[in-house]
Amino acid sequence: NEFILIWTTTPWTLPANTAIAVHPEFNYVKVKFGDEILILVKERLDDALKGEYEILEEFKGKELDSLEYLPILDIPVQEGIHHRVVMAPEIVTLEEGTGCVHIAPGHGEEDFDVGKKYHLDSLSPVDEAGRFTIEPYKGMYIRDANAVIIKDLEENGRLLREERISHRYPHCWRCKTPLILRSTKQWFLAVSKIRDELLEKNMEIEWIPEWIGSGRFENWLKNAKDWCISRQRYWNTPLPIWRCECGNIEVIGSIKELAEKSVREIDTENLDLHRPQIDKVKLKCTCGKEMSRVKDVIDVWFDSGSASWANLNYPHEKEKFKELFPADFITEGSDQTRGWFYSLLVGSVIAFDEIPYKRVLYHGFTLDANGRKMSKSLGNVVDPSDVIEKHGADVLRFYMLWATVPWEDLCFSWEGVASVERMFNILWNVYSFSKTYMKLDNFNPDKDYELKLEHEDRWILSRFNSLIKDSTDAMERVYPHEFCRSVNDFILELSRWYVKLVRDRVWIEGDDPRKISVYLTLHRILTGISLLMAPVTPHLSEYMYRELTNGRSVHLLDWPVADENLIDKELEENMEIVQQIVECVSSARQKAKIKLRWPIPRVIIALKEELDLTPFEGIILKACNAKKLEIRDMKPELVVKPNLSVLGPKFKGDARKISEKLKSVDATKVKDSIEKTGEFRIEKFVLSGDDLIFETRIPEDIVAEEFEKGIVYIDSKLSSELFSEAMAREVIRRIQEMRKEMDLEELEIVNIFIKCDKKFKKFIEDNKKFIEKETRGRIKIGKAEGKVYEKKWDIEGNDVLISIVK
Repeated sequence: NEFILIWTTTPWTLPANTAIAVHPEFNYVKVKFGDEILILVKERLDDALKGEYEILEEFKGKELDSLEYLPILDIPVQEGIHHRVVMAPEIVTLEEGTGCVHIAPGHGEEDFDVGKKYHLDSLSPVDEAGRFTIEPYKGMYIRDANAVIIKDLEENGRLLREERISHRYPHCWRCKTPLILRSTKQWFLAVSKIRDELLEKNMEIEWIPEWIGSGRFENWLKNAKDWCISRQRYWNTPLPIWRCECGNIEVIGSIKELAEKSVREIDTENLDLHRPQIDKVKLKCTCGKEMSRVKDVIDVWFDSGSASWANLNYPHEKEKFKELFPADFITEGSDQTRGWFYSLLVGSVIAFDEIPYKRVLYHGFTLDANGRKMSKSLGNVVDPSDVIEKHGADVLRFYMLWATVPWEDLCFSWEGVASVERMFNILWNVYSFSKTYMKLDNFNPDKDYELKLEHEDRWILSRFNSLIKDSTDAMERVYPHEFCRSVNDFILELSRWYVKLVRDRVWIEGDDPRKISVYLTLHRILTGISLLMAPVTPHLSEYMYRELTNGRSVHLLDWPVADENLIDKELEENMEIVQQIVECVSSARQKAKIKLRWPIPRVIIALKEELDLTPFEGIILKACNAKKLEIRDMKPELVVKPNLSVLGPKFKGDARKISEKLKSVDATKVKDSIEKTGEFRIEKFVLSGDDLIFETRIPEDIVAEEFEKGIVYIDSKLSSELFSEAMAREVIRRIQEMRKEMDLEELEIVNIFIKCDKKFKKFIEDNKKFIEKETRGRIKIGKAEGKVYEKKWDIEGNDVLISIVK
């Protein structure tokens, strides 16, 4: 009356039981439970047995090794089976069950592996329809048989308890129905025999990233199993194997061979190699009988594994194969480590002892913004056509490459797409700005002009040629994210830095070399950037290139090559420092609450190391909207204050009087006296160093901001002249906004009427020419009559009415 207690969620597999697995190192027990003695793992006692029990014996699982037991079910298929306990630590756990695992090698991959290891009988008495093929359950669908099997166990005293639980079970990914696991006879490629060669060939492949090849893919190859290439389906490449009743097998390698061995003549020109036509072809066997094709078709991954030479029409066209095989580059998703990457390599090594591809880019998947897989059931699917409709194909293409490194999953973000579109708009604005002024001045890029390249021109040309080098390197390494991010950063610099610096130069009259230099620089860069971006943004690049050059197509050109003569790394580094200085000035303005468009009297830069900023003085002043630049140390003011914690107890009621007197004395003289004599006299009071606190501080109107190379100070005190200019700039901003609202041409000259009080009128009059130049207008004081576009503005507390007349 002694039993091993097992636990299963698939009673229908019990007719196929041939062993019980335990863990050799777990602690097992024999317990008295009612009238029976049960064997199970000690740690699962309380979960498995509902009631009182008595432990009779405790031992390691390995002591159960090879213990024989009677069949669980007394049915014909179990007769003659050698049932025994085996050791399988890889599948026995303490998380659920009893520590004694029911093994049915014919109904599960793990069980099958245990069966192979211990040479167990493998039973799989279930057909393709999921119905039993053996008595007493013959014809029953397996899930219908569950209840019958449980009843048989109960009637034979083999059932301890039955209960319902929720648990994991494999389902079909397509139709979501439970799978039936059963062993069947199949055709295999003996991959295990070439495992070492696969590992050796993998070393010849360049993986991007490298750790996929040397890690995940290599580990998969190390554990590669024989490949089951047969499938029991109707449609796919038929398995080219013919078999005779006598046991002979023929594997056919070509249509020619098939025609030679066929019993009847074959029309090779019109022969359909798929089912059902191919199944009608019979071969002559040496025994005199006819051979029929086996019913199986080939695994579709076997077809994919031949892609690297099949698409070259090999073996029919060997010259093309010799020239192009193996492929230079392939890319696929992370799931293809076990799929296409693997099938290609196995097929190629078997066929040619060669790698099928030289480089692989392994990429992630596109998920939703929260990192979840997109699915209709979750309602989180983003249709690419919707993105294209809203933002454009080029924006989507650029975003996909820019947003993350290729081998990581991309969490799709509408906000990220919009960010890329904003960058595209910035590039488009630069293009429109350039095209407008070039057209106005009849600029011809092929004409010989007198040039005068300024620092900013040489800098942007250097940056662009450095971008070409960096982009080429990124593309050659198959790092498209680096390429896109570099392009993005360059476009922002082109617009926010270079164009801002040169905008006033395009207003110079005639063919002034300074203006023409801007045109030539912008033309070079915009045509170059259209070429550089063409693989990622084919539509935008094509439009810009054709409009700028009248050329046939940007896609007919070679990839750009950097002009090393134009690259000046020192200039690029210095300009980066200048940009940091300008950023510091902007931060200091924010602290002082001074708007960027308001001029400031001076910028002072105290450098930590020697650096010649003289060539960049004009750029710094223009970018900072400042009147003067000083490169020097800022000497802080020395301030003396009473140390009240000492002064109070010492001078009592006179401490307040001393504190007031200290406000009007020269702190430097006080400090000199203390350092020389140890005291300082104020009237009748003699003060020591302990009575005083010395501090240094910058002047009240000076605001500081630190950067890598030093400290930037701005003078925030505006004179009446600077404030007047500031108000003029406020007026300019409003007029420009109104021009935009009126959709005026950038160069269109208009009449502008300004009505304001006497005080604000003086600001207009003092800066009239400046305002007219910046706004392309003719300024008149007063209110306009007739049909006008006017708006009332509050400018720093002043009511100002601005009217524009075309």
